[in-house]
Amino acid sequence: MRVFSWLLTLSGCVILTAGFAGFKYRQISSAMAMAASFPPSYETVTAVRAEGEPWMPIRRLTGTVRAPEFVEIAAESSGRVTELPHAAGDIVSRGEVILALFDEDLQAQRAALDADLRLVRLQLERIERLKQESLASQDQLDTLLARSQSLKSQITALDAQISRMTIRAPFTGRLGIYAQSVGDL
Repeated sequence: MRVFSWLLTLSGCVILTAGFAGFKYRQISSAMAMAASFPPSYETVTAVRAEGEPWMPIRRLTGTVRAPEFVEIAAESSGRVTELPHAAGDIVSRGEVILALFDEDLQAQRAALDADLRLVRLQLERIERLKQESLASQDQLDTLLARSQSLKSQITALDAQISRMTIRAPFTGRLGIYAQSVGDL
């Protein structure tokens, strides 16, 4: 009994597989027949006459380009940038201001020293007139002369400090790229 059930199952599987295979064969055959009935595909070709055109070969190189005259400029003293009159890439003439740092405190000190110097000069004129009439001592005159020289020296020193707060172009040329902007330290 066992053999009979196995044969029955095996024959059922063979019949079922053959039926599905036949069905698929007919489907594929009809699809191939339908595809054969279509006209063959075609390509469109366009003909154009080729013409010559002049060209210049390009060579790509890597490297660094530097101007024959260049200088990296830096301020001698630190401070806040108050003026950048030119943009990067502008052409500047020799002596033009490139960058100015905050110097109002030094300008105020110079103005105070100028006022003191004017006062000492007035006092010197008075003392010299009084000295001619023998109403002032030589000591007063010497003191005012020494104070006048001291104030002149202080003004000269302040002028040197103020000149270091402004950077000027050392020669005529094009400005490079700089990263500073007004207000930077």
